[in-house]
Amino acid sequence: MNGTLTAPRVNAARRWIRRGFLLWAVVSSTWLANSVRTQGLPDDALRATQAVRVVDGPTALEFQPMTRNGKAALLFICGSGIHPHAYAPLLRPIAESGYPVLVVKLPYRFAPLAAHRDQALDRARALIAAHPDVAHWVIAGHSLGAALVARLAQTDHGLDAAFVLLGTTDPK
Repeated sequence: MNGTLTAPRVNAARRWIRRGFLLWAVVSSTWLANSVRTQGLPDDALRATQAVRVVDGPTALEFQPMTRNGKAALLFICGSGIHPHAYAPLLRPIAESGYPVLVVKLPYRFAPLAAHRDQALDRARALIAAHPDVAHWVIAGHSLGAALVARLAQTDHGLDAAFVLLGTTDPK
């Protein structure tokens, strides 16, 4: 008789433990996603000037120089969880030197699924195709973005580009 009375209590305890774990997972994931924010960004990093036009679109952040310096451009793919604005202090000076800089935004900022990573590569290819005037590309990425750059180098053989991988993970 004692065995039949304790079984429902054990099942109820397990249910509450599962619910508690699920709640913890949701809260900690939300906190983590929220804590990886752009902080300390200079006020003028995303502001257009006479030298650089800034376009913050849904799939890309662009720094377009008003005066071009040759036919080269930089395509940059963000790291997982890192907002594209965080790269502005690093990439804007390149645009100020006369080279267009196009920053690919990852879907959902983390590209959690393989389909999202494929979507990021499609965004990169679309940006390259939208700039036929660029003869030489430097394609760079950070962390997951660097792994995507490696995949792009592996699959797009006709691309005339130099590749830069920053803090990459395994590209597979």
